[in-house]
Amino acid sequence: MKVLFLFLTFFISINSIAQSKKEQIDMLNVRVDSLNSEYVKDTTLLSNTVREVNKENVDLSEQLEKSKEQLKKKSATITDKSNTIKSLNAKNMDLMQELKDLRTEQKNLLAHQKTLRFSLDSIDNLNAISNEDVIIPANAVPFHGVFQGENQYDGTWTYELKDVELMGESTLYLKSGFDDKFAINCNCPEYESIPEGSRVFGFAVKSKCSFEDVSDGSVSVKECYRPVILRKY
Repeated sequence: MKVLFLFLTFFISINSIAQSKKEQIDMLNVRVDSLNSEYVKDTTLLSNTVREVNKENVDLSEQLEKSKEQLKKKSATITDKSNTIKSLNAKNMDLMQELKDLRTEQKNLLAHQKTLRFSLDSIDNLNAISNEDVIIPANAVPFHGVFQGENQYDGTWTYELKDVELMGESTLYLKSGFDDKFAINCNCPEYESIPEGSRVFGFAVKSKCSFEDVSDGSVSVKECYRPVILRKY
C-alpha cells in the first residue's frame, strides 16, 4: 500500500512537471509566433522603406543629371556671351582708335588748310608788295608767321616769330650789336607797333650776325636772317 502511494505520488509529480513543461512550450511557441509575425512586419516595412529610399535616390540622381546638363548649357551660354563681350570690346577699342586717328587726321587737315589759307594770303600780300615801289633783293626769301614780339638789348634788335616758314628759323635780326657791319635797311614798322599774336609776312635775306660772348668778350660771326620787308596783315 505504501509502495502504491509512493508510486502514485511520483506519477502525479511527473505528470504535473510534464504539464508545466507543455504549458511553457506552448507559451514559447506563442512567443515565437509573435516574434515571427513582428519579424515579417518589420521585414516588410524595411523592404518598403528600402524601395522608397531607392526610388527617391533614383529621382534625385535624375534631377542631379538634369541639373548638371542645365549647368553645362548655362556655362556654355555664359562662355559664348563672355566671348561676344570680349569681341565687342575689341571692336570698340578698334573703333575708338579709328575715331582717334580720324580726329587726329581732321586736326592735321584743318591745320594744313589753315596753313594753305595763310600761304595763299601771304602770296597775295607778297605779290602786292612786289607791285609797290619797294626794292626786293634777288636773294630775298618770302616768309609769313605769327608775331611773338621784338627785343632790343645791347644794340641788338630782333623780331620773334612763330609758325614761320623760313628754313626753320624763328628770329629775324634787324641789328646785331652796336657796331653791326652787316646791317641792312628794312622797310619795317616802328618799334613795338605790331601787337603780339598778329599775322605778319615779308621778305628776308640770309646774312651774317656778330655775337659777343659776355664771359670773355670774344665775338663770333654766325649766319642769320635779316628782314628787308615786314608787314602786318
